[in-house]
Amino acid sequence: MIKIWRSWKSAFGEFTREFKPDRDECRTAVETYTDGELARIRSSGFNAIWIHAQINHLVKTSVFSDLGDSAEELQSGVDRLIKRAAGHGIGVYLYMQIPRGLPREHPLWKNHPECAGMPDMFEDEKGEPVIMLPMCVSVPKVRDYLGEAARELARKIPGMAGVILITAAEYVSHCHGRGGRVVPDGARWKTVPVDCPRCSKRTPAETVSEMIRVVSEGIHGISPEADVIVWNWSWTLFEESPCLGMIRSLPGDILLLADFERGGKSRFMGKEIIVNEYSLSYAGPSEQFQAVYSAVRARGMKMIAKLQLGTTHELATVPNLPLIGSIREKAIRLLSLDLEGFMGCWNFGNMPSANIEAFHYFLKNPEKRTEDFASVYFPGCRANRVAKAWQRFADAMKFYPFNNAWLYFGPTNFSPALPFEPGPVSKLAAGRSWLPEPVRGDDISKAFAFYSPAEVIRALEKLTGLWDNASELLREGLASSASVHAKEELSDALACGCLFRSALNFVRSYQLKSRWRETDLEPWREVALSELDNLKKLLPVAEQDSRVGYHIEAHERLFTPCQIRKKIEKLEEINSFACKLQS
Repeated sequence: MIKIWRSWKSAFGEFTREFKPDRDECRTAVETYTDGELARIRSSGFNAIWIHAQINHLVKTSVFSDLGDSAEELQSGVDRLIKRAAGHGIGVYLYMQIPRGLPREHPLWKNHPECAGMPDMFEDEKGEPVIMLPMCVSVPKVRDYLGEAARELARKIPGMAGVILITAAEYVSHCHGRGGRVVPDGARWKTVPVDCPRCSKRTPAETVSEMIRVVSEGIHGISPEADVIVWNWSWTLFEESPCLGMIRSLPGDILLLADFERGGKSRFMGKEIIVNEYSLSYAGPSEQFQAVYSAVRARGMKMIAKLQLGTTHELATVPNLPLIGSIREKAIRLLSLDLEGFMGCWNFGNMPSANIEAFHYFLKNPEKRTEDFASVYFPGCRANRVAKAWQRFADAMKFYPFNNAWLYFGPTNFSPALPFEPGPVSKLAAGRSWLPEPVRGDDISKAFAFYSPAEVIRALEKLTGLWDNASELLREGLASSASVHAKEELSDALACGCLFRSALNFVRSYQLKSRWRETDLEPWREVALSELDNLKKLLPVAEQDSRVGYHIEAHERLFTPCQIRKKIEKLEEINSFACKLQS
């Protein structure tokens, strides 16, 4: 079984206006993946890793000689990594978006203007807008380039395990990458038109499958044994699920990578919702995954599952969400399917943790219970208590406000770093939950596109009550274990509880501030006192556990012990001032 992972220490390639080879993962990965790191990954049960690559820079071709100036340096880095990883029984996959768009001012477009597709606006690493141009796959020269680039890739890096291709919208890519999407229109679906005069006459399935076929033929013409893995991430932007047109158009020698949870029906806060992200609260496989699986198997093709096992956007500034029951279900259900393997993380959710070890434990021992894993992973613990705590954590997460607006713009990941003051809401947004922001404000209005603040407050009150109870059970269950894992798991659970409560307090504050009146000062002060007490509980956890607060995708701490201390001081000042006013 293919089991793909990546080091949480390795920097995923960020978008920059000008390519910087010294920051490209093909160059930096060999420094991150030391023998020690590779040995750790292998001992955790994985036999492959993936790193980010841009074929535009990784190879040189005769078709577009404007590209690939750093090819030799990057190829050398990948080759060294492949040889080192092979010594540990680990294969290396290159994750790529093809073809990759380039800024409008790039020399390629001056020399080959006929190959440019629909312009698109993007943001660079500083958040500044940049106009990007994709390559138009309907132009024969672009297909010639992709074919030669694929052959050159296989020729120059013969030891790679394969490639993982993403073909829907992430960065700017082909003309159907952002235009041509299928979007809801009441009870029906409609297609956003593609402005490209060439691609507008073709379906996304025709464009994307042709692109995949050219790359697959190029790689397999040189390295028949290399895997060409094609990820169906967001293909529902092109077609209604399960995207049968896309699947039927694919070359038969690829492996389809499909999201295990997306498109699943689940209940959160008493409402049925469609899961449209990775989730540890929901075990899967989703109805969408199963429909894709049926279509792929009907074609006689192979398939692997895409999961995120440590954390997700549900709460990503902790090492793991302690939902071992869900992890067990994922492993058992994955085993019940005829799959080639799984990719277990995105560019976060991959810190060493109980979740990762549990997933592999249940893959090997599907008949075992969570109590059995607890006994193995926390020697000397009271396993029944630990397992009961895990179940209570799962019960608590049924009240998590699961929807993408909350996941992406809710304050759970960074609430200890947010301003907490009385008065009306400012015009400064709190920002994104998965990346650092230069300044964060108190406006979290974007988080309430699906649930209202009142609904979120009611749900988080139930969640935090259950979570606190589960944390005490976990403390009791782990007290008799001297394992470092026991200390880490308790620290993680306590941090989760404090962050959920901090998010609850911030929403309470936001609700008062959004309709602020002078009479709201006293109820706001009660919320502030709750947050003050909560932060005093979080501070020693964050001080003793450097993992808490760190977001792997951001490669930065979204809150720090220093910020917590300053917020405690600020809240104490506000409370003291309010007490003087009352007296």
